Amino acid sequence: ANRRRAWDPLGRARAAAQRGRPGTVVIFDLDGCKRVNDEWGPAEGDKVLVTFARILEARTRASNLSARVGGEEWMSILSDTRLEGGVTFAESLRKEWEGTDLGWGRMTVSAGVATVDAHTRSPASLLAAADRALYAAKQQGRNRVCRAPSPPESLPPAEGG
Repeated sequence: ANRRRAWDPLGRARAAAQRGRPGTVVIFDLDGCKRVNDEWGPAEGDKVLVTFARILEARTRASNLSARVGGEEWMSILSDTRLEGGVTFAESLRKEWEGTDLGWGRMTVSAGVATVDAHTRSPASLLAAADRALYAAKQQGRNRVCRAPSPPESLPPAEGG
């Protein structure tokens, strides 16, 4: 799936939150993906993307959606999942990816986690919150999971991240 395919489920997550059902979004970004393309070529970069996509797909429940939303960026929409569940999902995937041997070495991934609630104005605002948390993970050294606070203030790393 891609960003366009993910837009409707984001809207449904927002609508469900207004009825009291939890939902969480995680944005993942592969750390150092450009370096892979530069050092080993685009075919190896594609292999990295496919490998990560398979791991993410295997960890995503059938009731949820994971989609590639940018070059080396993915989003998971986790229905009936509170913030801590999203952090647990992201941290588990982060650890598995960190331990994945790609033949020439290993890579890491950073993630931002945000929860949709009755006050979430739009799918775009939910994505913006998750993206700010992802940015904080990158700024704090990569290979970590950060959660978006509510209301937005500072972004502490998720426990274990």
